[in-house]
Amino acid sequence: SATVASVDTGPVENPATASLYNMARYLAYLAAALLIGTAAFVALCRPADRGPLRKPLVAGWWTLLATTLALLLLRAPYETGTGPATAFGTSAVTRTLTGRPGLALLVRLALLLIAAVFAVRASKRDAWSRPLLGAGAGLAVALALTWAASEHASAGTQVPGAMTSSVLHLLAMSVWLGGLGALLILLHRTEVAAAAVARFSRVAFASVCVLVVTGVYQSWRGLGSWSALTETTYGRLL
Repeated sequence: SATVASVDTGPVENPATASLYNMARYLAYLAAALLIGTAAFVALCRPADRGPLRKPLVAGWWTLLATTLALLLLRAPYETGTGPATAFGTSAVTRTLTGRPGLALLVRLALLLIAAVFAVRASKRDAWSRPLLGAGAGLAVALALTWAASEHASAGTQVPGAMTSSVLHLLAMSVWLGGLGALLILLHRTEVAAAAVARFSRVAFASVCVLVVTGVYQSWRGLGSWSALTETTYGRLL
């Protein structure tokens, strides 16, 4: 052709912004596991001594709060490929607060405040009633939805199924990994009843089963074809 068409490939990624954003993103996942998993361990496994688990619960809450604020600030520079300093500009804040990921992060902040009040009230009870368990489960699902609503599951094909799978995947990871951390802390600090360990074993098995099923579905949805298993970087890593 005698003419050349210029194609906009989008903004070039800023290494500093991308690194900070990814660090905050992965720390948010770990904080969610610590927060949800520890709370689930207390509610489902009913350990006799819950004292040593107060610190990881608080640490998970504060870490998730800090990482959510960081993601909220870095979202616009991450999307536009600019440096971290541009996060404080008016246009950057407006861009974040008018987009779906930014709104999901704002909802996460609100849910964290509700979770703090819930945790204080729940800590004063020796046993969790069914309504309290239901409220805690609903809060955990709502938190997980803030990830599903702002990431890959909310776009592309089969969105309802993908979001449901994403929520279950995150919750299963949190209950298993966070619960394992809680169990190790208790084993190190105090004596743990065999019944509590047996309960966690059953919960962990169910969580891993959910992880496998939802992981296979999400992998199938993300790949799109069998050839992608060997011809793409994502497929080879998977």
